This record gives sequence, structure tokens and C-alpha cells, in this order.
Amino acid sequence: MISSQQKTEALQRILDSKTFKKATTTHVLLKLLADATLSDKELTTVTIGMELFGKKYDPEKSDVNIRVNISHLRKRLKKYYADEGQSDPIIVSIAPGQYQVSFTKKKSEDPVKSRYALPIVTAIALLAIAAATYFYTRPSDAVWTSLINNQKETALYIGDVFGYRGPGAFGAYEWHRDARINSTEEFYELVNTNPEVYGELKPGGYSYVVFENSAIVKPFTRYFTKRDYDFSLRPSSGFTTKLIREQNTIYTGPVYIQMQFVEVFNQLSKNIHLEVQMMPERLFAISYTGDDGEPKRIDLNSTTGSSEYALIGGFDGPNNTRHYMFFSNHGMGLTSLVDYFTNEDSLAVFSERHLEESSEFVAVYYVEGQNRTNMHMELRFLDNNR
Repeated sequence: MISSQQKTEALQRILDSKTFKKATTTHVLLKLLADATLSDKELTTVTIGMELFGKKYDPEKSDVNIRVNISHLRKRLKKYYADEGQSDPIIVSIAPGQYQVSFTKKKSEDPVKSRYALPIVTAIALLAIAAATYFYTRPSDAVWTSLINNQKETALYIGDVFGYRGPGAFGAYEWHRDARINSTEEFYELVNTNPEVYGELKPGGYSYVVFENSAIVKPFTRYFTKRDYDFSLRPSSGFTTKLIREQNTIYTGPVYIQMQFVEVFNQLSKNIHLEVQMMPERLFAISYTGDDGEPKRIDLNSTTGSSEYALIGGFDGPNNTRHYMFFSNHGMGLTSLVDYFTNEDSLAVFSERHLEESSEFVAVYYVEGQNRTNMHMELRFLDNNR
């Protein structure tokens, strides 16, 4: 039987460890879940969301983030017991799909069994090292190896959309969306062209997450969880370009929503220039110098609902950081890119064919499908950023 004091002491050892001290979110989350368990308080996703995010809690935006953070917490606990907590007498764990914290005593080994088990353990360890060596050096990791190994925090930025508030069709003061307006600056730029007409409108004060994000987070979580790698989930509206010096970034979203990621792409790309604008007409294109020395340009605007171009860039950044941008017009191209670049088989093919000499790249794919579901994907352009 483990006493309440023993449980509290086991929890405090973890919270005071180096593994958890710098991980603010997982530190807060573990304390919240453990305190609730010790006081027999029932927790729900809503309760956790309110505790973590307060007034900013929004079920549509926050629930996925909560599940991702709890998954990260489980992995961080495993990391703690593999290092600082090896000698801890009590194991703290959280079962998948549960919010309750479990406390179990570590089983003591029989010294006789230990003596005979040593050769077996040694053999298993050697096999594990061989497997790990293969796992981390195989071609499928060429796309993501720099990010996983550079000891920097990684943030996955998902596209959220800007809106404004004003009179609605039925007289209420409501939140509105105009695809041409994706920032406060663009909002006021349009308002100032005709203040008499737009004078009643105000920036929305908050944004909405686009639908395809639910299909984007899952493959990233699956891929990185297999590699015991943590990342945080953030709205793209919270990104500033100075962050590329401090962390790894992954952006996944429509190309028109966050122009700051277009700026980052053009800063890091040596050969390809990305052109994007919403007004006076839509523009999505890349320009570069061809092998013949002549300027080239590829128009990436989609003209039908059954096909579109999608672009991905993977770059080394300042201070040993790594950055990826997944761009498309619609959800079909975006989800197709994410599925492809988180799938081990397709990553192995791409790495073997295109990343032997450089891990940096810009790739353009032509995607065909129906109802924004990918049916066929074809590589149309590649540059190794050299």
C-alpha cells in the first residue's frame, strides 16, 4: 500500500527534476492531474481545458491540444524514469485514454535471477543498439533527422483564420470572414479605402481554426510519437519571424492565411522565390533561374476543385534550427503533403531519390482528388536549396 505522503513525495521528485522544470506545460498538466487524482476529483476535457487555458478555452480549438499535451506528458514521464528517475521506488504513470494518475511500487529484482538474466539483458541491449542505429540512419529519417537531433523545441503552427466584427444580415453584431483579409494590417488597409462604408467594422478579436487541422495534427502526432519526440501545437496567428532563431517550426496551412511564413520561406530559400498575394487578384507562384540562365516561373493557383498544387519547403535555419512550410490553396493538397511526409515508406522513397547530398529541399506536387480527398499525387518540381 502506497501512502498519500509517498505519492506526494514521488510527484514532487518528478516536478523538481530537470526533465520537468523547463517543460512548463507538462509540469502544470502533471500537477493538475495528480492533484485531482489524490483528492478523488473527477476530471473531464472541459475541466482540464478551463484549468490550463482559463477564459481562452475553446472546445473546438483546445481539446485536440489537450490530448496532444497529455501524450507529451506520458512520453516525458518515460524519459524521466529512463534517466533521473531510475532509482525512484514509485512509478507515476497515466494510462492511454485516462486522466487519472497511477502510483505503483517498482518491483525489486531477485539477485539470483538478476545474475542469470545479465547475459540475456546484454544481448537484448546489443540488439536494441543495432535496431536504434538502423532506425536513426535509415533513409526515411533524412527529412526530419536535423529537427529531431538538434536539441531545439519544436512548434507545429496550424492555420487559423482572421475575422472581423460588424452588423450581420439579421441585425446582430457578428463575426465575419473575408478570404481577402488575413491580418489586422490588411483589415485596416481595406477599411481606410472607404471609411464611410467600413467604419462600423472592427477586428474580430479572435480567430477560428480551419477544418483540415483535425486531419493534420494526427499524422504528425503519430510520426513523432514513434520517435519519442515532443512538439507543441500553436495557432499560426501567434507566430513572429524572430522565433526562427529560437525554435524549430512547422507551418501547415493555406498559403494566403499567414504571410509571415511566406517571408520565412523566402529568407531561407536560396534559389526559389515564393510569390503570394490576395488583392487585387490571387497570386500563388514560384520563380527561379533555370539551368539555361533564363528566369522561370510556375503558376501554382488552382483552377478547379478537383486538382491543385501543393508546396513544401524544408530548410536549415539560424542557430542550428530547422524549419518546414506546407503550403496549398485548399485542404486536399495540404493533407496530402502531410500524409506523404509523415509516412515512413514515402519518406524512404523521397529521401533515397532526392536527399542524398542535401537535407534541404523545395518540392511542388500536383494533387488530384474529389471532395478535397487526395486520389493521386505527382512530384512536378524539386530544388535542393544549394
